Amino acid sequence: MKFLIIGKQNNAARTLPPALARQLTEESVAATNQQKKEGKIQEIYWIPGVYSTVTLGECKDAVEMVSIFSDLPIADYYDYEIFPLADFNESMKILIESLKRAEKMMQVPSM
Repeated sequence: MKFLIIGKQNNAARTLPPALARQLTEESVAATNQQKKEGKIQEIYWIPGVYSTVTLGECKDAVEMVSIFSDLPIADYYDYEIFPLADFNESMKILIESLKRAEKMMQVPSM
C-alpha cells in the first residue's frame, strides 16, 4: 500500500539546543536512509524554509507506516499526516460507475 506523508516541525523543535537538534537530525537521516534501502520509503523531499518533509512510502498497511515515522529519533519534534494513496485510474472507474448509478436514480420518469 502506498502512502503520502507530510511532516512538519512542531514548536517544541525550536526549543532544542543546537547540539541535540543536530544529533537527532543525523540519527533520523540515517534511519530514513535505511528505510529507503528496505524499500519502505521510496522518495523523500525537504521543503526549504518551512522545516517540512514530503515522503512517498510503501508498506503492508498504515500501522507499519506509522511505526516507521514514530520510531524516528526526531519524531517527537514533528507532526505527521499520513494519507493512503489509491491508484488513480482504478479509483476513477469506481467513481464513474457510482456516478452512473446516481444518474439512474435521479432520472425523472417520462409521462
